[in-house]
Amino acid sequence: PNQISSAMAAYLQQLESIVKRLEKVADTIDAKPQLSAAAGAPPPPAGGSGLAGSFGTAISPQLVAVSAAAQATGAAAIISGSEVFVKAVNATKDVLSLTATCKKPGDTQWQQVLKDVMAATKELNPDNRSEFFDHQKVVSEACGVCMFVVNPAPADHCQNQLESLDFHGIKVMRRGVQAEKDWVQAIKKCLSEMKAWCSENCKMGLTWNANGADPTTATPGAGAGKSAPPKGKSGAPGKAPPKGAGPPKAAPSAAPAAAGMAAVFADITKGDVTTGLKKVTADMQTHKNTDLRAGATVVAKSGAAAPARGAAAAKARGPPKCCVERGNWVVENYDKPSEMLTLDEVNMKQLVYVSFCRNATIKISGKIKSVTLDTCEKVNVVVHDVVSSVELVNCERCQVQTTGVVPTFAIDKSNGVQVYLSEASKDAVFTTSKSSEMNVNIPVGDEMAETPIPEQFVSRFVNGKLQTTVSELYSG
Repeated sequence: PNQISSAMAAYLQQLESIVKRLEKVADTIDAKPQLSAAAGAPPPPAGGSGLAGSFGTAISPQLVAVSAAAQATGAAAIISGSEVFVKAVNATKDVLSLTATCKKPGDTQWQQVLKDVMAATKELNPDNRSEFFDHQKVVSEACGVCMFVVNPAPADHCQNQLESLDFHGIKVMRRGVQAEKDWVQAIKKCLSEMKAWCSENCKMGLTWNANGADPTTATPGAGAGKSAPPKGKSGAPGKAPPKGAGPPKAAPSAAPAAAGMAAVFADITKGDVTTGLKKVTADMQTHKNTDLRAGATVVAKSGAAAPARGAAAAKARGPPKCCVERGNWVVENYDKPSEMLTLDEVNMKQLVYVSFCRNATIKISGKIKSVTLDTCEKVNVVVHDVVSSVELVNCERCQVQTTGVVPTFAIDKSNGVQVYLSEASKDAVFTTSKSSEMNVNIPVGDEMAETPIPEQFVSRFVNGKLQTTVSELYSG
């Protein structure tokens, strides 16, 4: 009996200790809502929401490196462009600070939310006749990364902008200026860090507060300070409940009335649903009244015009222009398939810039510095000697033929490009990016042999290093 009583006493002591621990846990749980109601939620970290704070921690050092690299170049165009990039990224950080307190903007609200980002990027105005045109395009492509906030796959968007930047970044690095190379690498590293941050923090897009405020009325970056006190119905700050008071009791109310579409359908089905409908008599029916059928013919408006077809027709074009501006040739808005435009008075210090042309044939005689085709469709260009390169950007079904020496071709965001090389240009180098259906024709005897430029590649890791080779589709 004594052994049984001692065992029971031990069990009772264990039960008492368990009960005490459970009571402590229950007290802690009960205290949390009261603490939250009395003291409010803890203030967000410095820099706005946690998302904006972590973004600033990851990207701010990279922005400092970009600014320092720009200053090292000593070029005003590079320094001002880098300032625009830093301003756009900081504006993006302010947008991230809204995610904790605001709901996701609607399609018509994004322009208001991103107004600071767009205002910064509007300061960029790349001049294709400037020595620093490629540097300005690098900044322009880099600023495009700020649009990851509206993209459902932010990391992929950052990668796409990084690849677009490479097209002009390579041209900058080919100049051989070490300070400019360091500047390009600093911007690329900033975009890479942004991609890594997106992969870790918003892989499937930004997460907004479903019960938050209207993002168009909130102030970006205002979350850095203390959180605002809750407001009552009148808009005045609410008061915290007295100490020791529990959560307020809900006032008794009547059964909720039907709202929304439920109320609409309830009103429709109330009583006779046909009450108030107008009777349609026989003289109002087209199939019974011949006079109505005679007057039912739809007449086309005299001023209506057929919609323009094609991507090139979507944008209003100005008058054709072919002239020398700032020492370089500019050809714009030509659409004359039956005529050939010939540029005879050219020299090796001039550039030829062809833009917004369609169904045109242009022949350039003599030796020139470079040729650029921008946003052209079905344009044929015949060149003799080119000192630098022939570039095609945003072009559709364009053809380039060389009769002399052309050392380099650059093709970016173009489709259906055909290049015909002369015997002297058979050693030309091709740089392509985001383009398809590209073919190069080289002379073989009395005929031309067509060779496609690869579009598909295979990458694999070999001994810890990534190696990329052309797909077997082009092995023939």
